[in-house]
Amino acid sequence: MGGIEKDIVILILSTKNNNYSGFKKAIRHTWLADIKKKGARCFFYEGGSETEYMDNDTIYLTCGDELSSCAQKAREAINFVTNNFENVNLIYRTNLSSYIDADIFFDCVSKINDKDSVYQGIVGTAKLVPEYFYSNKYIKHLLTCLKIGPKIDFCSGSGVFIGRKYFNSIIHIRKFDRFVDDLMFRLCIGKNPENSVISDRFDFTSGFDPRCSAAEYSNRVKAGLFHYRFKTDNRVIDAKLLELFGDVSFRENFCIKE
Repeated sequence: MGGIEKDIVILILSTKNNNYSGFKKAIRHTWLADIKKKGARCFFYEGGSETEYMDNDTIYLTCGDELSSCAQKAREAINFVTNNFENVNLIYRTNLSSYIDADIFFDCVSKINDKDSVYQGIVGTAKLVPEYFYSNKYIKHLLTCLKIGPKIDFCSGSGVFIGRKYFNSIIHIRKFDRFVDDLMFRLCIGKNPENSVISDRFDFTSGFDPRCSAAEYSNRVKAGLFHYRFKTDNRVIDAKLLELFGDVSFRENFCIKE
């Protein structure tokens, strides 16, 4: 792959909250180990530390660890990476709900033409005014219902590629810290997401059955499906399924609807 594993750092939004320890365990036992075997760098990052430091696979930051601090936490994690590792051209930011197929992931990375200036991921649309109050779900819901404010396209933070060209903007522009981190990225970068090599994600969410036929699943994998997201109301089962997805046979069988 021409050394692309050395050019990228994968950052996993994490937390010191013990309720998510099952997700960390599952990721460590599965795709994080696969990423490291390929020589790439992959780290959890979390806030609430008295000092900033890295220990094994986790970056500890001094900012808040709560949801309302996620933009600041992302910015400080990227700053830590740029200060401590040379020749990082690309960051992939994901979260604890994600399972990544390492082989297909790196195949997709190899197809990104200009890694230094990439901003790619699954594209969503949001209204800026309600999202400014994302940490207060009642105000956000009210403003969403009122349909106030302009819309903006952005890459979902559950899996977004960000090129080196935008690191400084994300690190130094702080006026968007009231937004959730994926919208903060978009506003700091200042442009819409590009046409992406990432066109698919397998989402397990409450009330939705994502399973598909064997033929469709095979085609999606061949087309570059590497990201599986577990975000249902039962987070214990989510973590267990994430770990089970390390078994390719289980993963294929679970995703196919007969």
